[in-house]
Amino acid sequence: MSGWQCHRWRTLHFFVANVNVDDNGQLNVNVNPLSNDNVWNAKYQQRIVVPKL
Repeated sequence: MSGWQCHRWRTLHFFVANVNVDDNGQLNVNVNPLSNDNVWNAKYQQRIVVPKL
């Protein structure tokens, strides 16, 4: 099979984490994939933050 090349495709999954502290001091963490409608809801003003290493 000369001329054939095998390619392996890797699927990347991205998530958004929402972290906050409620009025009782309880830590809340919610993680959603980018495909979740809650991620794109402007009411919650969620942002994607990538730390600079």
